[in-house]
Amino acid sequence: MEIAFAEPVDIDQGVWFSDDELAAWPPLAEEKNMARLLGRIAVKKAAVRYFDQRGVLYSPTALTVRHDAFGVPSLCIDTVAREDVRISLSHESAGAVAAVDASDQPSFGVDIERIRFFDEHFLSDFLTPEERHAISALPAIEQPYATTRLWSLKEAFLKALGAGLREHPNSLMVRNISHGKYEIFQAGQLVGGGEELSVPMAGRIGVIVHLSL
Repeated sequence: MEIAFAEPVDIDQGVWFSDDELAAWPPLAEEKNMARLLGRIAVKKAAVRYFDQRGVLYSPTALTVRHDAFGVPSLCIDTVAREDVRISLSHESAGAVAAVDASDQPSFGVDIERIRFFDEHFLSDFLTPEERHAISALPAIEQPYATTRLWSLKEAFLKALGAGLREHPNSLMVRNISHGKYEIFQAGQLVGGGEELSVPMAGRIGVIVHLSL
């Protein structure tokens, strides 16, 4: 597996996009367009390294990302879909993360989030009672980080599942098993494992989750 991050500074440090790729994108507001750019750059970084490790060299401009009707991304090379690899990406205007691996490996999802406060209504909606109790027991200064991490792990799991937010986050329960390592349960069954990533962007959390076999 290859994991890569992208930041705004990366945009001017390489030739990432072909004219045809840029022309095919629908217009977006500036902040959303920045997020889209960074998400694609992160995928291209990870994919170039993935194939390089296997003795195949690709230009970033040959790589494109497509989404299906449910928003699940896939990698194309010279416009041809590569069913032998799986990708996951998460992006915002401050940065992005992407992962690439063989499609015969357990499904995975990544997520990057800005550390922030969540209001009580939101917390009661996406956290389980056990998770809310654990958060409330923390010092107030630690609660935004811990809550954002839970949200990020659940979102990454749902990406790995291919469900997006069509499945409710409070159907999942996250348990900490060691520093930076987590287990994810659904209906009492272990369904995935996650870990925090070392994120180069300040004020952000990044995670990756793999589905259990």
